[in-house]
Amino acid sequence: MHHLINEYRPLQARDTLRMMQSQQLKELKKTVKRFKGHLTAGKAALREELSLSDLKLTPVPRPSPLTGIDIDSDEENMPALTKMEVSFMGLIVVYDVT
Repeated sequence: MHHLINEYRPLQARDTLRMMQSQQLKELKKTVKRFKGHLTAGKAALREELSLSDLKLTPVPRPSPLTGIDIDSDEENMPALTKMEVSFMGLIVVYDVT
């Protein structure tokens, strides 16, 4: 009797594995179907938002040129720093750096 049961075990294991894989495949198909539904809804919402007729884009502001800074200047032409002011937590300390 045990011999017959042991002979049947590989068939039982294979059938169990086949059932598990078919169940996983069904669940995966359901998940893909739900994802496609969400993707379609998202695309439709995005398309609707982008097709609004009252959508007005403001032009990007042009950068203003920097004033008072000469990148190509030599260090000799730069004004000498005589005092440095440091502010920390409401305290202002002035250092004389000459």
